[in-house]
Amino acid sequence: MILAGLSVALSVLVSKFLKFCELEIPSWIDVTSVAGFYALLYTFFDKYWWKWPTFRASGIVKVPLISGDWRGYILSSHNDFAFEHSVEMHIEQNWTRMRISLQGRLSRSHSFLAAIFIDAHDGTVLDYEYQNDPKPGAGDAIANSLRNCPT
Repeated sequence: MILAGLSVALSVLVSKFLKFCELEIPSWIDVTSVAGFYALLYTFFDKYWWKWPTFRASGIVKVPLISGDWRGYILSSHNDFAFEHSVEMHIEQNWTRMRISLQGRLSRSHSFLAAIFIDAHDGTVLDYEYQNDPKPGAGDAIANSLRNCPT
């Protein structure tokens, strides 16, 4: 809504400026296009401006900034969640898009769908669907870990 309003305002201002300066632009160039200003503003907001503390502090942007490299562990259903598997995660994020890749000893994965739920029951939640690519020998390693799992 804010971007649309700014787009209209910029369109009017540029139009008045061109008229004031008595500049004539060829008709095939629409420099006062509201849609053009909206696309430009949206692109900058999506890539850069949404990260600014001003937008976050004012509550205009509620999406948490989580891009970067993370280290931690996961629990796998392949061994009944019995062992922690060390992983490294890389997150690339814009205001509207996110790409997640995860690297572990036995496999690597990449997201094809990701979302951040801000008002979830358990707080803020990162949820994503991914394609997992096991490394050669991963099946044997999983089978061995299951045999060595205390019961």
